[in-house]
Amino acid sequence: MARDRKMDHGRITSSIKMTTVTDCPEVACTPEVDCNYASTMKKELRNDAYCLNGKTASKVDNPTCYNLKNSQNKTLIFLEDKRMAKFEEMTDNQVPGNEPWTQFMIKSYSRFKLNLVAIYVKGKSNNYILSCESNKKLQFKDGEPPEKIEDKDKDIWFIRKNPEGSRKTQFESFVYREHYLACDNNNELVLKELDSDITSTTFTMNKCGIKKYVQGFRPR
Repeated sequence: MARDRKMDHGRITSSIKMTTVTDCPEVACTPEVDCNYASTMKKELRNDAYCLNGKTASKVDNPTCYNLKNSQNKTLIFLEDKRMAKFEEMTDNQVPGNEPWTQFMIKSYSRFKLNLVAIYVKGKSNNYILSCESNKKLQFKDGEPPEKIEDKDKDIWFIRKNPEGSRKTQFESFVYREHYLACDNNNELVLKELDSDITSTTFTMNKCGIKKYVQGFRPR
């Protein structure tokens, strides 16, 4: 039988219950603790599941528009025809000329003490949300981030964080622990397992319309 308990993992302190996946099909789980979301994920995640009580965020921030750059100062741009994103050489003056494809909307969910976000691009007729599914490959699918935190949407969530000793930003997959958004050798945005060299997984960010890039996320 599941029972409520308190746990403190540094970044999260919440009332949770240890249970099985079938006990909480509509309750969001977190990879900050061991979690097995479904039978298809058994090889990727551990058997014990810890599910947060409650389905909605205590606060859902309005989306914020950002431009992203990698460690080589290349700007991330969404390629609509290929449903992918790539880092390209671009001056700050050229970035507005490539809008809206250089504008990445980030929506934050403040349900627990980790910075859970969804990332999407607003096109002229469609919105494209970044998704990480069972093959660990990124894709941009049609849709917008939800207002509620539900397990069925786990593929679109990333944990926004700052690596220790740095003010740059990283995005860890909510589904795949230790896998982060990264720039590969072809300058494409991919999901990469974290290793000793974090350079490819760190980004500088700038709110759209502001020329000076900020070095990562600063808590409010």
